[in-house]
Amino acid sequence: MVPLFFFFRRFMIAFTVTFMQGLFFFQLAGLYMQVVTQVILVGQLQPYQSKFFNRKEMVNELFILFCSYIITCFSDFVPD
Repeated sequence: MVPLFFFFRRFMIAFTVTFMQGLFFFQLAGLYMQVVTQVILVGQLQPYQSKFFNRKEMVNELFILFCSYIITCFSDFVPD
């Protein structure tokens, strides 16, 4: 199930970049949804045999979520 989600995630990123170029809100919402789903999957399924790699994947996903929050702070959604 996890490899199928990885494929679906990359497909959705390509879809949002290609077809939603002018819709910044939907691009961010799609990114948030994908990252949160990935965090839930890694936390529940523990796809790697090593705890180190599971924690590393979790930290990577949380860092992506943090960076996307920073992008939102510096976008046009926040007034000057």
